[in-house]
Amino acid sequence: MAYDFHGPWSHVTSFSAPLFSRISNPRFNTQLSQAWAVDRWISGGAPRNKLIMGLTSTATSFTLSNRTLNDVGSPVDGPGKAGPYLANKGHVTYYRVCEMIKNNAIQRWDYEQKMAYAYLDDQWVGYGNQTSMKEKVRFAYSRGIAGVMFWTLDQDDFLGHYCNKGEYPLLTAIYNAINELAPTQSQFVDDVSTSTTHSTTPIDFSLHHRTNKNGINFYKMVDNGSGILGFSHVLLLFCLKLFLLSWLNK
Repeated sequence: MAYDFHGPWSHVTSFSAPLFSRISNPRFNTQLSQAWAVDRWISGGAPRNKLIMGLTSTATSFTLSNRTLNDVGSPVDGPGKAGPYLANKGHVTYYRVCEMIKNNAIQRWDYEQKMAYAYLDDQWVGYGNQTSMKEKVRFAYSRGIAGVMFWTLDQDDFLGHYCNKGEYPLLTAIYNAINELAPTQSQFVDDVSTSTTHSTTPIDFSLHHRTNKNGINFYKMVDNGSGILGFSHVLLLFCLKLFLLSWLNK
């Protein structure tokens, strides 16, 4: 569950599931990102073939303190207003974001954390779009973990009415990214028939405790030269691919 790093409890505009930490702003805890979390599990010795990174279609919403300050890290008065679908302050569905954009919300892409955000009047939402999902699948691939999971189908644009990207645009983006990276079925069967074991050797990271000027404690991971091992094509990823293929072709 690599999300809920930020939410209605946060004091500035931020993302629930940023892929990378926000190094450019010292107010952000560098531990609060998907990449940091995955690398921390690996550096602690967790078997890669048991790690599945959670992706989410839920957007985090805030009420801006000042409508002219609308970048990531801008001050907020609290969570965003309850929307018409979730009726939950601080959280909206992906299709609600698309609806806001149709109603002239300004949308932006954050290159540092590989996430999107949009704002309309005093309402600000941070969310993962199709590009975000592809970036996250590629990251999971680069770390050699078992795969990804998605939360949740009913918060994607499941009818295709709002985003003009067809049904399930986020899930489809995940499937397409997996399909681009995964081996063919015949290649995969050959691989698992000759070897059923997978490396659990941890990355050679060391953790260095730090405290920033705002008093936030964190651990900085330093690569000691081992590099990142290649991607292990485990059975779970293969099953996910087949499931998505059969499901999307219904």
